[in-house]
Amino acid sequence: MERFSVLVACLCVCISGAVMAQDFNLSASPTAVGSGARAMGLGNAFIAVADDATAASWNPGGLSQLERPELSLAIEGMHEHSDMRVSQHPEASGSHSFELADLNYLSLVYPFQRMGRNMVFSLNYLKQYRLGKDLYFHHEEVSGFGAPFMDINDIWMKQDGELTSLSPAFGVDVTDRLALGIAVNIWNHGVTGASKFRREVYQELRWGADGFFWVQETPSIFTSTYEVEKGYSVAIGALYRLSEEWTFGAVAKPAYKLRLDRDDRANLLYEDLDDVLEFPWVAGAGVAWRPSDTLTLSSDVTWTQWSEYTLYDDRYLEEENPRNPLNSGHSISEAECDDVFTCRFGMEYLIVREESVVPLRCGLAYDPGPAIDQIDEYYTASVGIGYQRGRFMADLAYELRWGDDTGTSIRGVSASQDSLRQRLLLSLIVYL
Repeated sequence: MERFSVLVACLCVCISGAVMAQDFNLSASPTAVGSGARAMGLGNAFIAVADDATAASWNPGGLSQLERPELSLAIEGMHEHSDMRVSQHPEASGSHSFELADLNYLSLVYPFQRMGRNMVFSLNYLKQYRLGKDLYFHHEEVSGFGAPFMDINDIWMKQDGELTSLSPAFGVDVTDRLALGIAVNIWNHGVTGASKFRREVYQELRWGADGFFWVQETPSIFTSTYEVEKGYSVAIGALYRLSEEWTFGAVAKPAYKLRLDRDDRANLLYEDLDDVLEFPWVAGAGVAWRPSDTLTLSSDVTWTQWSEYTLYDDRYLEEENPRNPLNSGHSISEAECDDVFTCRFGMEYLIVREESVVPLRCGLAYDPGPAIDQIDEYYTASVGIGYQRGRFMADLAYELRWGDDTGTSIRGVSASQDSLRQRLLLSLIVYL
């Protein structure tokens, strides 16, 4: 009877371990990437500046400030390190790192004149959100079903991917003071080749019982691949020049839905599903002050409605069963996210020489992120430098982002982490 109890207990451990690995959420919230080294050097306080091709990302209303055709691109490198603490399970605490090198954006700009007004059309490849994180979780538990035994779960999780759009944009000077613009974002992995993310969980379960030397390793691999099949969104922006010194900007990005093809694999099991990921409203406003031709100070505030960030199984859309994508096993009423406000400040000073211009930039920002039942408070500091000569412009920016006691709930286990992220972004512009 005792031998039978141990067998049943071990079987339960295997089943519960498999379920745990599948439901173990990575909680990698989508991080807004932001386009261009110039914006990043200004602390991303760019809504009221928006005077290069990346305006399609920050504020399309600024596009009409461009007067020459141009081709531009940006590449970036990133390294993130975090120290996680799990209060109920100290054995699960540890350090984790994530790094990448990637294309940030690519654009082609064509200005033209109609009815005495400057109009600009641009075609943009924008890396808009990134979902990436590595995590290791070690869990030990002692139980008893007629005989005491211990099960040990070692779980490795990795999530990697991005959401990228192909974004035609248009801006026009409506009056001498007011400019308007719109960017249409086309979300489709088949078009961009970079609109999917993958979550992989590798689990190793070891268990045994006293007096039975029953120890076995049961490796399991669970993967979920989400690929964007279709989605459309818009960004609408305005820029108002109050005077030569003061400029105000505003941008609105209505909520939108992305249809995802989800490929789930668990060892030899396979399932192909359809999901709908709903992104929230984003709205922002900013102001820029230019007391001289060489100095610009800018600031802006952005609101993101993360409380409406939801995931649906397409088969049950009519039942209105929204789940929180940060913890897809729970509804948004059980795992809530709060809306967040981002505040940014930046400064640019131009060193003007006879044949070249050298911009110097710096910025600070309060840049919180969504998390379950809380707001993850992050801060950023950035510096940047540029060099323009003739038809060529290069910008380089470095950003440091940090947050203490951030994190979320992992299967009801309270966890927090201290994170430090470093980004390096290089932009190149060729005026045609």
